[in-house]
Parts: sequence; structure tokens; C-alpha cells
Amino acid sequence: MELFDIYNPDGTRTGITKERSLVHRDGDLHAAVHIFFIRDDPDGSHQVLLQMRSYSKDSFPGQLDTSCAGHLSAGDDFITGAVRECREEMGLDITESDLEFLYDMRIDDDTVFYGEPFRNHELVKVFRAKIPVDIEDMVFAEDEIEFFTWMDMREMFDKILHETGEICIYPPGFDILYHLFYPDDERHITAKAAVHG
Repeated sequence: MELFDIYNPDGTRTGITKERSLVHRDGDLHAAVHIFFIRDDPDGSHQVLLQMRSYSKDSFPGQLDTSCAGHLSAGDDFITGAVRECREEMGLDITESDLEFLYDMRIDDDTVFYGEPFRNHELVKVFRAKIPVDIEDMVFAEDEIEFFTWMDMREMFDKILHETGEICIYPPGFDILYHLFYPDDERHITAKAAVHG
């Protein structure tokens, strides 16, 4: 049973823990981490490592998503959660020094999966992992992930902007990430066509 801490809007814990399915049923505010593996090409472009979510996931099955992401278990801090998710999802042993904090964001989205309400309200810390990875060498959680692939960040931006439905990364959050690398691009993503679950 996965237990989550429930948070106040100011980011403090309420002292209440609840089971994952109940949190998403009731729309309780909880915490998550997103970790992006990004490689910088010599031509100045940037590639993002994406995972294809398992077709058995309870949210956004079969869609491309953040390199590594997950909820904080009850009692976890954000760094602990990020290190654990990289180990469990990607088979990578990383440390706090391998992570660069990028920004905070809040996700608020109510949708339906498999005919059931899925209310997702998250406080998220976004990190960049500063270690190289080789897809061929990765041992990942096959019950959660179908495969990994690299995608050009500008291509990702266009797909999310035009709501192709291939990528389920939270659009306003990706807009922040994209403009850290391409600050001169005046386009912005504001739609909520796809969100991370």
C-alpha cells in the first residue's frame, strides 16, 4: 500500500497520510518529483530523455513522459524521493550532488481514467540529473515503463504546444523548462491538454 503525506497549500505537511488511490479520488494535495535527463548537443540543441509509460499505468498509459517522476512516499523529502525514483524506475544509483534543482510548480487537474475520477493536485520540485545515461545499459522497471527514447526539446515543445497527445508532461511546467534552455523563443504553452499523473 502506497501512503502519501497530505500537504497544506503553503507546502507544509498536514500530519495526515492517505493511501494513493484515496488521494487521487479525493483530490488531496500531495508531493512529487520530476527529474529530467538532458544532453547538450554541440550544435546548441538539447535532447530530453523520455520514458514511455506502461500500458498498465492507472494514468496516461502509453504516453511519453518525464525521464523519471514519482510521488513522495509518506515521510520522504524531495531529494530522497528523487534518488529513490531514479533507482526504482531507471536502475540508476544517483546522489544529491547529481541533481540540480530547477524550479517548483503546482499541478491541478481533474480528469477520468477507466471511468473513474482522477483528481491530481501536486506540489512538484523539478530537477535536472547531471549524469550521462546510455539507454542500452539501463535496467528499468518494466511494470512501469515500456522503453526510453531521446527527443529534441524543440520537437517536444511543438508536440505539446499543438496538443498531439503523444506526451503527457504538464504543459505549463514544460514551458518553464523549455525557456530555461531557449529563452529567446517568444512562444508559450498555456494549454492544459495533457498533465502528468
